[in-house]
Amino acid sequence: MSDTDFDTALVTAAFRLAGDEGWRSINVAKAARAAGLSVAEARGRFPSRTAILMRFGRLADQAALLDAPDDGPVRDRLFDLLMRRFDVLQTHRAGVKALLRVLPTDPPTALLLAAATRRSMRWMLQGAGINATGPTGALQERGLLAIWLWAVRAWERDESEDLSGTMAAVDSALQRADRLAAWLQVRRTVPPPPPPPMSDGAGELDPAHPPPFDPPPPAGLPPPGLPPPASLPPSATPPSGTSPSATLPAAPPPAATPPAATPRSGTPPAARPPTAKPPTATPPTATPPTATPPTATPPIATPPTATPPTATPPTTTPPGGPPPAGRPPATTPPANPPPSDNRPFNEPIA
Repeated sequence: MSDTDFDTALVTAAFRLAGDEGWRSINVAKAARAAGLSVAEARGRFPSRTAILMRFGRLADQAALLDAPDDGPVRDRLFDLLMRRFDVLQTHRAGVKALLRVLPTDPPTALLLAAATRRSMRWMLQGAGINATGPTGALQERGLLAIWLWAVRAWERDESEDLSGTMAAVDSALQRADRLAAWLQVRRTVPPPPPPPMSDGAGELDPAHPPPFDPPPPAGLPPPGLPPPASLPPSATPPSGTSPSATLPAAPPPAATPPAATPRSGTPPAARPPTAKPPTATPPTATPPTATPPTATPPIATPPTATPPTATPPTTTPPGGPPPAGRPPATTPPANPPPSDNRPFNEPIA
């Protein structure tokens, strides 16, 4: 018996026992006795139960790669290789399904089987004519591994003899992967659009659209964000002939003073000029550039209005006594009438 026949017989017996009694109940010696093989030789070829899984995977790969087609689209070649692997699983369907039920509760075996399946997917890619090397090959291995796991779930539910459901799952998954690979290839090969052509004078400022800038602060005020200076800068000194109060901040307006009462008779009082309050020097205060300082308006002195007295002419009584009742007394104008005082206040006396 050749080594290949020995391994095939032991693997077949192991999966038959797993389908009948469960995967956890088998071991290498039990599978060798069930197949009628030498336990000593089985110990030399299969150190543990996991070695049976590794050998089963290699046998499935050999069956898939045997007389693999070299022509046709890559997707069709991958489809043929994967379906050949499923034909091997279908031969040991009961034992494989028993193994899949145990994997969720046996993490070491699940990790070992995942690594072995990924190596098998690399062989499938290379058997289909795909150079699965480097970072791109690693992505291709993961993609084909995802397709295999998706198809395995469909194979578990597929009870047909021709595995029509499994073939449909493999074909649809390969079509999606093919569209994704074509899209990535187009994105990789299409050059970026060229930059727009630059006309003469490109990069210069457009006078019609100048860039925005902050207006400078008013003269005598510090820039925004800086404390006010202790004294006015030289640029804030008023020119000669200008009152210093013109450059100082506006002082509060003085309180309104009621005008002096105008006498009704007598000599008009002399006009007194209003008492001007000296401006109080206030240190400059930093004002934001947008604020407009108020304009100081000096008080307007209004002179009092003088009313001149009215001269009343004397009344004379005629020699014959007072006039009778009912007639107004006759008034005799004086020989030398006094000068009239009904003249403007400011007109000089002749």
